Amino acid sequence: MVSDFQPSTLHLQGVTVEAYILDKVTLPFPPPYIETSTRPESFEMWWKWLTYVFDLPDPAGAPALTLPLSKDDQSLIDRYLRSVDDLLESSLLNVDQSFVYNVTAAGAEEILEKEFLSREVSRGVTVTFRQFHSPKEEACFSRVSNALYKRLDGQPPRVREEGQRMVAQWREAHNKLQGHSLLQLVRKKMIAQGVMGGRYRPFGYELSPEHLISLYEYGDVIHWGKKRDELAEAADDPILEGLYRITFMGVMLVFAHIYMGFAKVIEAMIRPRT
Repeated sequence: MVSDFQPSTLHLQGVTVEAYILDKVTLPFPPPYIETSTRPESFEMWWKWLTYVFDLPDPAGAPALTLPLSKDDQSLIDRYLRSVDDLLESSLLNVDQSFVYNVTAAGAEEILEKEFLSREVSRGVTVTFRQFHSPKEEACFSRVSNALYKRLDGQPPRVREEGQRMVAQWREAHNKLQGHSLLQLVRKKMIAQGVMGGRYRPFGYELSPEHLISLYEYGDVIHWGKKRDELAEAADDPILEGLYRITFMGVMLVFAHIYMGFAKVIEAMIRPRT
């Protein structure tokens, strides 16, 4: 007897598990600087995940300082805000990047789509990002938030308490994002809330954000230095290197939203009193 069975291929397409909760999150305030973006849908997506994990307070609700900043603190904050202007013009926020690959039933891997910033643009983006992220930079997020927190000590009690609480919330979010990516934190919370089953395990390609940032800053993009061998080893596997690169860009993008959001906190605090 001859069988009529003919082999066929089943194509499955899905979305990331983290995308499941996007429709279930309502933004409590517009994403900072969304009005300047050429990709407002991207701002909304990342801010829904940030809201789901951290529920950060509206920057506009920060109390206005009643006492002037010192000359040094004002200079520090002015530099930070000018750097945010540079960030808003960055390709990191305004250009789509993607990496898509396929695994066949036989286990073969092939890259279907790869769109990254050019090496020259990537270098510029990373240098701009470093101005905010590296504690060695004079006007980085950590130094500016610390200076503002200390300056609040001299404010009236209500302004001091509300202001320091808000600064502390943004610093806590920043600190947590150094250890785990935003998407990792989303999955952790989904599991904790019973939205997603099983135990939390990072995906095989996921490095900690600080490791990933160091890998690219000191392995190729800014310095061809102490991380070059590790990054070169990853480059031997085009799939792994692509996953590293798209994740690195995503990590910088999430931190950029934190830095821009904190700029709005600063602006609210130093606004002229009416």
